[in-house]
Amino acid sequence: MNSMPKATQVIKCTCLAATLACVAGNVAAQGTQISGFGSIAGYHADSTQLGFRSDIAAPEEGYRGDFKISDLSRLGLQINHQFNKEFELVTQAVLQEEMVSSDLDRVKIATLNYTPSASWLVRVGRFSPRIYFLSESRYISYAHDTVYPVHDFYAQIPLSFVDGFDATYQKRVGSTFLKTNFFAGQTHVVVDVVGVETENEFDWLAGLNFEVEYGNWLYRASYTQAQFEYTESQNVEPFLELLANPGIISPLKSLPNWQEAGVIKQAYSISESRLNYASVAFEYRDFECQVRGEFGKLTSESDLAPDSTAGYLQYSYRSDVVTPFIIASAIKTDEGYQQQTQPNPMLLGGVTQALGFDAASAVVGVVDALNVEYEQKSLAIGMRWDFKSNIAFKAQYERSWVEEDGGGLWIQERLAYNDSEVIDVMAFSIDWIF
Repeated sequence: MNSMPKATQVIKCTCLAATLACVAGNVAAQGTQISGFGSIAGYHADSTQLGFRSDIAAPEEGYRGDFKISDLSRLGLQINHQFNKEFELVTQAVLQEEMVSSDLDRVKIATLNYTPSASWLVRVGRFSPRIYFLSESRYISYAHDTVYPVHDFYAQIPLSFVDGFDATYQKRVGSTFLKTNFFAGQTHVVVDVVGVETENEFDWLAGLNFEVEYGNWLYRASYTQAQFEYTESQNVEPFLELLANPGIISPLKSLPNWQEAGVIKQAYSISESRLNYASVAFEYRDFECQVRGEFGKLTSESDLAPDSTAGYLQYSYRSDVVTPFIIASAIKTDEGYQQQTQPNPMLLGGVTQALGFDAASAVVGVVDALNVEYEQKSLAIGMRWDFKSNIAFKAQYERSWVEEDGGGLWIQERLAYNDSEVIDVMAFSIDWIF
């Protein structure tokens, strides 16, 4: 299990070291290009129950009365150094408020690219996995019409990079352009779980995708799988074992056990489970309009990662420097773990005294983590104004219908419980490239 993480760690460090050497010695040299991007963006959500966050890895959330700007605002720098016609070094770093396991996570791209011919591209190091349309430009807001990626579709998939390798083959057959890509590696995501920053690891991650471009149409299909590890399970499992067998601590021998704790522990013990994501997408583009749709299905062996189906349709109309757009989207998950019994109050009291924290509250949090649901549908309208060739202003209004207990994409007091609610989100941004 650990061979791939160690290998990709070596790849990552090698590429970063080479990149730093390149930057130090060759920034001013011929063959080096420096570019950048930035955004100042903010939003307001009108709910007092559910806190809006742009995705489940966002560092903060906004309620009624808040106007948040930090998690959507960013500054990025990219350096491309061309050694020769075949080899290129690419590095991209993004400065923004985000939850990271170390400052190294702020480096989003650090790859050595090998292009032996016009048909092949091989990358080794850290790169954006080609899982969806915005893979290569998720952090470059200027490249999109919206202020933030479609919430119902992208909020559950906050993967920002993969440490590993990928290979792309492309070929033109008559008037049809074909592209195939394969990637493999590992990554991790830090998310907020009821106020606790939790790192989730994705090992043995691999994906395959196909694209067909014909005229103004682009069609895409992809499949990705990974081994998902919920690191907090290392703390949860001993707690559940104690509830199932209190006799392992002498003062608790006389207390009644909670048999269901063993079932819940089993659900956590398979946290190193397989996760699969399949998606199809299309895009039509001409000089005036763009129509885009993506539809994805996420499945997992563990209730810690709920099975979900999500999709959206987007229409944008370009009129000189102004681009209005409209988006319809939705996401729905399968029902998670349903608790059948309650632990004896005497048992909870004894465990609380033995461990020094509230066992009853801990049980609620543990069970809630197995029953997080994403169930909502949304309609968004907005406008992009390119008032300069490299600067755009955007405004966006989104209304979301969040179902009862389906607010897992939002921050809430109870992880898996909320009342149904209609929530409006207003967002604005100024995005630029340089």
